[in-house]
Amino acid sequence: MLALLLPTGVFLLYKNAVVAQVENLVARHCARETLQTWGLAPTPENLDLYAAMSGTRKPAARPAPVAPTTNEFFTAHWRYTDLWRDRPLTIGIYNQNQTDAEQLFKTLTVPAALQGKVLLHNLATERAFLEALERDDMVMFWGHANYGRGLFFDPARGGHGTLQLGRELITVPRDHLETNDLIVTATDPDRVLVRCSVGALAKLTVRCKVFWCLACRSEVYYRDMWTNQYPYCHLVATHFNWKHSNNGRVLAELLAGLEQRRSLADIIENFNANHTDEVLPGRFTEIHMYNNHTNHHARLLSLY
Repeated sequence: MLALLLPTGVFLLYKNAVVAQVENLVARHCARETLQTWGLAPTPENLDLYAAMSGTRKPAARPAPVAPTTNEFFTAHWRYTDLWRDRPLTIGIYNQNQTDAEQLFKTLTVPAALQGKVLLHNLATERAFLEALERDDMVMFWGHANYGRGLFFDPARGGHGTLQLGRELITVPRDHLETNDLIVTATDPDRVLVRCSVGALAKLTVRCKVFWCLACRSEVYYRDMWTNQYPYCHLVATHFNWKHSNNGRVLAELLAGLEQRRSLADIIENFNANHTDEVLPGRFTEIHMYNNHTNHHARLLSLY
C-alpha cells in the first residue's frame, strides 16, 4: 500500500507545482498583453504593479518601526521635541467637498498618545485656508489642480475662484478654456496649449512648515513654483491623478507616523509602499489623458 501511496504523493506534489507554474505563465502573458494594449512597456516593475492592481499579488505592508528614544528629526529643520514643545502641533485641512470634510472630522480619531499634542482644523473657506498658511504648522489642500491654473475656492463658500499658482503656459481640455485664455497651439484634438496671465500669480504669506498639495499631478504643476518661492516650507506633491478617497488614508498615515515618531519622509514612503497598486493606473492616465509617455514616476507622493 505504501508503495502505491508514495508515487501518488510525488505525482500530486509535482502536479501542483506544474499547475502553479502554468497559471503563473498564463497570468504573466495576459498581463503583458494588457500592458501593451494600454501603451505601457511590460517591464518587470509594470508586471509587478499589474499583479498588485489586479489582486493576484498584494504589496507587503511595511512594519511600523519602534519609536526612537533619541531626539529624531521629523524633517530636516524640525525635531520631534520641537513639534509640541510649547503648544499642540496644528494641521489645517481644506477640502473642496465640505460635506466629506465634515464627515471626516466626525469619524476621525486622533490616537490617544497624541491627544493634546495634535489639533486638526477644518478649513471651510478660502480665507481660513490662507490664514492657516500663516498660522498652522502643516496645511493640507484636498481638491483639484485645475490643470495647473491653481487652487479653486468656490464663490459659494466665500471664495474668489482660482488662486492662480501655475505657470504661464498650460495645457487644458478645450471645454476648460476661460475667457482670457490665449490659444498658442493644439496639442491634440481635445487639448490646447494656452497662455495665462502671469501677473495674476498669487503671492502667498507662508509660515507653515509643510504644505500637502493633494491634487491631481500637483508635482508637475506646482513643484517648481512652490520650491522656488517658499523653499523653507516642505511640499508634499502627487505625481498622478489623485483619488480623493486617499485623503483620509494619508491623514491616518500621518497621525500614525507622528505617534510612532517617524520622519516625514518615512511616513510618505510608507504610504507609497502600501499603495503601489495605484501607480499603474496613474501611468495609464499619463499616457492617454496627458500624452506623457516618458515621465512615469514610481511613487504616488514625493517630498520636496
